[in-house]
Amino acid sequence: MKYYSLILSVVAFQASAQSDTLPAHCNLDPSVETTEYISIPGQPNFFFRAFPQSRLISYASDGGNYILDMNTKQRFQLPGTFDPVPMGEKVITVPDYEAGLKLYSVEEIMGGNANPKPIHTAKNLKGVYQSVGRVEKNKDYEIYAAIVAGSEGTLYQKIRVEGLMAEDEGPVHRLCPDVDIKLPMLSKDAKEISGVDGESGVSKIWKINLENSTCEEVENLQTSAGKADFSHDGRELIFHMRGDGLSSSSYFSRVSDDMNMNVYVYNRDTQSIYPVTQSRPGDNSYFPVYREDGSIVYAAVDRAGIAQFAKVHPKDVKSKALNFASLAKSDKIKAQMTLGHIWQLSCSSQTGVAKSSVESILGAAFAINSKQCAAMVQKSYDEEMKLRIKAINPLKSANKLIDYDPQLFPEFSVQELLHACKEM
Repeated sequence: MKYYSLILSVVAFQASAQSDTLPAHCNLDPSVETTEYISIPGQPNFFFRAFPQSRLISYASDGGNYILDMNTKQRFQLPGTFDPVPMGEKVITVPDYEAGLKLYSVEEIMGGNANPKPIHTAKNLKGVYQSVGRVEKNKDYEIYAAIVAGSEGTLYQKIRVEGLMAEDEGPVHRLCPDVDIKLPMLSKDAKEISGVDGESGVSKIWKINLENSTCEEVENLQTSAGKADFSHDGRELIFHMRGDGLSSSSYFSRVSDDMNMNVYVYNRDTQSIYPVTQSRPGDNSYFPVYREDGSIVYAAVDRAGIAQFAKVHPKDVKSKALNFASLAKSDKIKAQMTLGHIWQLSCSSQTGVAKSSVESILGAAFAINSKQCAAMVQKSYDEEMKLRIKAINPLKSANKLIDYDPQLFPEFSVQELLHACKEM
């Protein structure tokens, strides 16, 4: 089994943690200066995509499909109600379960035509949750591949685009017939696919073999993630997970006030996972996507239901490394888990016992600095806090490396926790 390190950071920590009613140690590092928030006209639902180069975002909402210009904040309606996905900069795709995947001109839509005729319909791609990769780029034309989740599995079709003319290129393939892939997402070069293995419930990456339409498993993320997106160089995967560990029945659910949803990056070179956001319970950061320059756009929804698009570059993340394989063999993790619980319980506006995963608790512990940690212990670690920690139910690790039962942990003294703070 491969062991993954978890690199913990705070980039876009939601502003609600800065309430005057909360202790000072609850105010973690502020958002980096390059984090940009864009208000969303209307309420988005479960899908959006950033165009690869321009500052355009396509998204589905309760009022229909839209393209949003991040510069002017103007939005332009387009046909359909599901999954508008750009195919390059000039074409956008919209699924139709009965007719197939429809391609529209972005220029025509942004010119004010909310109901244009499709420039092409890929009739064999009947399904939803489509994603797109570019197979070939030439001076006069480009060849893309698109996949959809259909009633008969994951369907794959190449499409040739020349200007505003498009046509199917080659046969349709039913990919990975021996694997039940949920939330299939195509890599930017159309050579790999990510998704959740329906049998194990774990997110994986498969290599596509078009000669026989089979898929070879190449990586196992050891956790269950939401809809993922490949970086343009193929070296990273970005996704969201619920703070309590994502279950197969809650990929798209809005979290309750005592849970949260955060964005994570999986680095394929280092086999590490680190969070891009660390939201307080009741806040959501979800459905992240990469732009071609390496920046990330995700949807940020606070507990009041106010939705924004947020843009940040991973290079601006201040990160700390945490290796689960080594921590699991030492007592150090017990003190760090206790510190994470103190932060979560003292900084949450909710009463009672917070629900989270091992990773989320350790993320809270490693997000604070030594000075904040010491102030937190001295202010909040009292007899009532000890009882609240003892009342927490055993937790499972999302990456299956650590099982945590506070009943088996020692009751640390203040001095022992202050010593642990020096390593934060």
